[in-house]
Amino acid sequence: MLDTVITEDQYSALARFVAAISARDGRTLSAQFLVSDDIVDEIFEAVSDYYDESVVLTVPSPEVAAIPGGPRMLVEAYQTNYGTVIVECVMFADGVRGEAILHVEFVDDSDRLHYRYIGS
Repeated sequence: MLDTVITEDQYSALARFVAAISARDGRTLSAQFLVSDDIVDEIFEAVSDYYDESVVLTVPSPEVAAIPGGPRMLVEAYQTNYGTVIVECVMFADGVRGEAILHVEFVDDSDRLHYRYIGS
């Protein structure tokens, strides 16, 4: 896999996805990101392992995400040999770097986000 940079549209999709997770908005996750009800439940369960429902989750701003220096970049992207872009994003909790890392992918250089999992 090769390091790559995600587009503004992909970053925007990532931010909308995390906002929907933060709001526990299953309808948006289903309608805009085609996430099944079972996976929506899995997402909310995974997030609740890390944070209370009152915590506001966000993605780091593009400016902050690009600054190296911590144990890992806040948003890392890799392009596979098949053209898929894999993204690992450290979610912010109430504006502070959190523990949970969202793993998603974008297919064919588009802004169609596909959820993979949340880990740490």
